[in-house]
Amino acid sequence: MLSLSSWAASLLLGFAMHTSATPAAASLHFFPGSLLYGPSVVLGVNSLNRNWYNNNTGLWGELWWNSGNAFTTLSEFLRIGALFALPIGTTEYLENTFKRAQLVDVQTTKFMNFDNGGMMESHYCINGAGACATKRDGSPAKRGFRNFLNEYYDDEGWWALALIRAYDATYNNKYLNAAVTIFEDMQTGLGGPCNGGIYRARSENMSMPSQTSSILALPRRSRAAYRRGMINSDNLVNDGLDGDCKNNGQPTWTYNQGVILGGLVELSRATGDRTHLTTASKIAKAAIAKLSNKNGILEEVGGCEFQPGRCGQDGQQFKGIFIPFILNNAKSIWKNDREPRSNKLGVAWAGPYFDASSATQSSALDALVAAITMA
Repeated sequence: MLSLSSWAASLLLGFAMHTSATPAAASLHFFPGSLLYGPSVVLGVNSLNRNWYNNNTGLWGELWWNSGNAFTTLSEFLRIGALFALPIGTTEYLENTFKRAQLVDVQTTKFMNFDNGGMMESHYCINGAGACATKRDGSPAKRGFRNFLNEYYDDEGWWALALIRAYDATYNNKYLNAAVTIFEDMQTGLGGPCNGGIYRARSENMSMPSQTSSILALPRRSRAAYRRGMINSDNLVNDGLDGDCKNNGQPTWTYNQGVILGGLVELSRATGDRTHLTTASKIAKAAIAKLSNKNGILEEVGGCEFQPGRCGQDGQQFKGIFIPFILNNAKSIWKNDREPRSNKLGVAWAGPYFDASSATQSSALDALVAAITMA
């Protein structure tokens, strides 16, 4: 089955606008909403770093792509709420992660868990600890992810988005240069029978394209994959295409909606084509109608938040990728999904609070940080 990565496609879309911006266009901004939500974000970020950050690896919760998303969250907080972000060492955390995360030895295993509603699960062996397999000679099969490149294009996409956001917040070209390196590598994932989109894993694409495409050509090809079947009759995005280039019928996870919404907005800015916004509006309205409860709070397909496993480490991150479109969720998180003593934030944004992880924490922080610009 051909597995096209929807979030990696979003990276290609989002990258187009950001790389066209000059450093003068990137700046730290003050939003009045930071006075309302800034103190809450500080408590949440401090809890994230205190409970899950490993200074030696530069990762949160010993997770790989999820740490990229946490990196994005901190970068965005620095960009729009520097008054609160700078005093708690946000810049130093970004610097340390950029330096150390590329040096860790990581072994990655991914599989589709059909017992959990078709959720893709990622397991990592970090410096010999965690979900570790062995090679035939008995030694650990591991490698460092220099330049944040690994065998999965979707993981690379998350880190590229993170590095672009860090550049937006700091003006430091090393972040943008690293994102460009990732972008160039992701071009090797284009191909396949569907004439658009990108493979999920390097191993799924045995033929590498010989010609480099332009930045705007890539997101347009990626959007073509969506038009061929990933957007279903309800105007929601499923999790990929099958070998016949048809909708694979997998669940419409919240992140599937979030990544294309962000990508379409950026593509519209880069090209001036407002039809992309029309498509984005249809998807956003459908997602709000279909993927939220009666109180307007996002829930995953099948309510995995309320089942054993709590959506898994990957699924715990999903809603945060969608949240820039819904402010009400931020209020519900702080009121209904927070452990007051530790300021840990759980997976069920409507409540009640369940044990938090680094993934649930950074995902919920996405909502609180987004609320700064919307309040």
